[in-house]
Amino acid sequence: MNEELRERLRELKVKQGMNVEKKIAYLLKKEGRGLSRNTITKVIGELGFPLLSNRKKRNRTRYKRFEREKPNELW
Repeated sequence: MNEELRERLRELKVKQGMNVEKKIAYLLKKEGRGLSRNTITKVIGELGFPLLSNRKKRNRTRYKRFEREKPNELW
């Protein structure tokens, strides 16, 4: 990755704020410089910006288990 692109990432990060890798990827794509969000996050970390995860863990759905006393008791 060249220094010009790194400097553009730095500009966008300072201008846009925190947790905007998706928006930066969109803006770079409009400029004709497509980069993945993972690459953008990696480079932003290398530039010294703090990395914060905006992903929240989803609660797993618990299935309600049941058992009938006899076969075909449901019908």
